[in-house]
Amino acid sequence: MRACSRNKASSIENRYMEVEMENIDLTREAVEDVFECACDIQDKAAQDAVVTLSGETLSIEPEGGKTLLLKARQVSALDIGDVDIKMTMQAASLRLYRFGRRFDRAAELIGSWYKKGKLADSAVLEKSLETFDEIQYELSRKGKRPASLRMYATHAAITDSRNGKVKRMPYSYIRDILDEGLSVNIRMQKGPDIAVSMLGRRKDVFLRRLKELMEALACEVGRKTVEILGIEDAGQDKLISGILPDGRAVLLGAIEEKSPMLAEAILRKASTTRTAPIIDKADELAFGFKKGLMGELDGDYIWMVARLGGVAVMETVSGSEDASRAAYMFDMQGLPFPAFVDDLSWSLTLVGFRREPIYLSDEALKEPGRERYLQAIEDVPELVRLRTLYRGRVAHTEGGGWVSKILEAAGKLPQGGR
Repeated sequence: MRACSRNKASSIENRYMEVEMENIDLTREAVEDVFECACDIQDKAAQDAVVTLSGETLSIEPEGGKTLLLKARQVSALDIGDVDIKMTMQAASLRLYRFGRRFDRAAELIGSWYKKGKLADSAVLEKSLETFDEIQYELSRKGKRPASLRMYATHAAITDSRNGKVKRMPYSYIRDILDEGLSVNIRMQKGPDIAVSMLGRRKDVFLRRLKELMEALACEVGRKTVEILGIEDAGQDKLISGILPDGRAVLLGAIEEKSPMLAEAILRKASTTRTAPIIDKADELAFGFKKGLMGELDGDYIWMVARLGGVAVMETVSGSEDASRAAYMFDMQGLPFPAFVDDLSWSLTLVGFRREPIYLSDEALKEPGRERYLQAIEDVPELVRLRTLYRGRVAHTEGGGWVSKILEAAGKLPQGGR
């Protein structure tokens, strides 16, 4: 590898010496976060460069060129190979290589920087309850990859250590868990099965915590549904949690088959809310329960999908009229209602039922403070499809005018009527 210029080397050495005078431990950390390598941008000629990691910022200083200051959210793709690191941004791509013996360390730190940035920008905001670092995962037996795993109240998330991509496992979609000795195979009702290995002595902890969190979520779903619907027999909570898993809407007919009492309670509740006129006109209905992810800021609620011709309307049905500020309309594109409801539930669950990344324009998504939504679009193909199916958002207004707008858009408004 070509050596950096003498001035460049001197500059780095002075930087280390300044830190050493303040704190020798900080010096050691700073040295580990500075790397000499080669860099090519947009496949142009290679340049010697200095790469520095400082907090949330990755600095790339090509010799004789302009310094690049990157945040993880600006990197749409990270690919760590055997000897090089490739990054793709919105307007450029670059490759870092010739790290010499320090490549593994550089790959580890840059991968960690990217992973932490991705988690910070996640659309699903929950507090991590358990962490498993330095594991391996495998999707549908297609090859193992290094990762870390975090457990939350409603899902577990695997973050790939090499490309930073996040794979979420909603507890309500886990079909079963198989202990296969060296690995744990998590079989999903939707999406690929996921095998987790390299857990070591913490495998038993992983299995226990996963089952505990799944059971806790199911219990809360049942208890809260009983509370919201005003069901007098609290002993029905276990049955209800099995019928309405968190985030998954179920066709009204299927609910009625399993529990006429629950179906009646849902319709009784819905008839007292603003959704009643939409329910009266609907061709098909589905209902589900959603646990809030941010405590009082995003409470638990019953949600509804109503088919009006070829249009599906998503609404909330809960005790508070302020639980939702708008109804959301989607083009079903010829899909049967059961299949559409299944896809909608899965897609919304993967983004924590956030509505903004669905209805905001491409321009609005680029505004400061919305980086996590852009990241979600990169990570979740289902969100891209939702944005394609999205037809409009009708804000709730006084007097019921918003209902007329929905019925008119769906072709359900009587001729000459409003």
